[in-house]
Amino acid sequence: MLTTVFCLGLIAMPAADTGPLLRTLFESEKWYQEAQGTEGEFEGVLELVPSDGRIGMPARFSAFRLSWLDEAGKPVSRPVYTNGKDHLLAPFVSHRTKIVGKVVVVEVDGQKVLELWPARMEVHGEMPFGVIGELKMLAQTPQPFLNLIRRGHEPQPIVIRDGHQLAQYMGLQGVPNGHQMASAQAARQLGLRGTIDWNKQMIIAVYGGLQRTPSCVEITKVTRSDTGIDVHWKLTNANVGANNYPQTTIVIQRFDGEIRFRQEGAAKPIVFPALNRPDEEKPEEPMRRPAPSRAACAGKRPAGDLPRGPFVVFGRASGPRTRAGAGGSAGRCGSSQGRDPGACSGSRGSPARRRGGGL
Repeated sequence: MLTTVFCLGLIAMPAADTGPLLRTLFESEKWYQEAQGTEGEFEGVLELVPSDGRIGMPARFSAFRLSWLDEAGKPVSRPVYTNGKDHLLAPFVSHRTKIVGKVVVVEVDGQKVLELWPARMEVHGEMPFGVIGELKMLAQTPQPFLNLIRRGHEPQPIVIRDGHQLAQYMGLQGVPNGHQMASAQAARQLGLRGTIDWNKQMIIAVYGGLQRTPSCVEITKVTRSDTGIDVHWKLTNANVGANNYPQTTIVIQRFDGEIRFRQEGAAKPIVFPALNRPDEEKPEEPMRRPAPSRAACAGKRPAGDLPRGPFVVFGRASGPRTRAGAGGSAGRCGSSQGRDPGACSGSRGSPARRRGGGL
C-alpha cells in the first residue's frame, strides 16, 4: 500500500526531462466561469501561506499563494483559491508555476483581498526554498573600470548605491561634479544610455582577487527572496577578458535590503547588511559632564562657564568667596570664586584637601 502511494506521488511530480506539467483545475466549473474578472497568465513560485499563529479558523483561508517579482523587482503575492481542493496544488509547492486564471476581489474579515482563481496551471522545475524569482541584470561588463586592485589579493564583492560612492572607486572624489561624471562614465562602460538612475538602479561588482592564471568572474544569477538578494558567482578560465585581477560589474534594480554574495564552492556567503533608513531613530548618546576649561583654573570666568552662586561641594553648601583667607581654598589654582570645584581641588596640603576628607 505504501509503495503504491509513493509511486503515485512520483507520477504527480513534474519530471525535469519531460517538460512542464499541464493540469486543468477549475476551468469548467460554473462558479469560475461566472466570476467577474479578466482571465490572464500569472507566473511565479507556488508557496505555502505562513500561519499567523492565531487560535481559531479565519472566515476565509488560502493555503497557497503565487509569488513573483514585478517590473521594479519588488515581490508580489496573490492567494490562490482552491475551493477546498488543496491536494491538487500541494505537490507543486516551491515550483515555478504559470497559472491561467482570474483575479477576483473578495471580502475577508472586513477587508478586500485580491484572490487568484486558477483555471489551469503549468508547472516547471523546483526553485530553492524561499526564492521568489531571479532579478534581471540590466547591464554587465568584465571591463575593470573600477579601481579594485587596491583592495588586496582576496576576492571581495562591492555594492554601490550612489554616485559619490562610485566616484571613490573611479578616482573622481574631490573633483567638482565628480559623482555625476562617475555615473556617466560608468553608464558608458556598461553600455547604458544616459546615466545611472540611483533611485531605481544600483551597481554590484565582484572582484576576484589575485589569480595565478588569467581568470574571469562570472555572475551566474541574482535571486530574490523574502530575506534579501543572493548574488551567485564563480571564477572561470574563459579566454575573453581574462586577467590576473578579474572583476565583473552589473547593474540591477535598486534594493536596500540584505545582499548575500555566494561564491561557488565557498562554505559561507559574504553578507552586506541592509541599508540604514534615514528615518530610523538613532539612540541618544548619554549626557557627559563637560571638561573644565583652562580659564577656570586660571581664575577667570568665561562666558558660558558655571555661574556665581551657591553650589554643593561633597554634600556641603558653599557660597562664593572672594579670598582664600575667608575660608576658600587657595591651592594651586588660586581663588575658588566662580569656578567648578571639580576643576581646582587645591594643593596636596591645602586646607580644602584636609577638610574635604577623602579627596
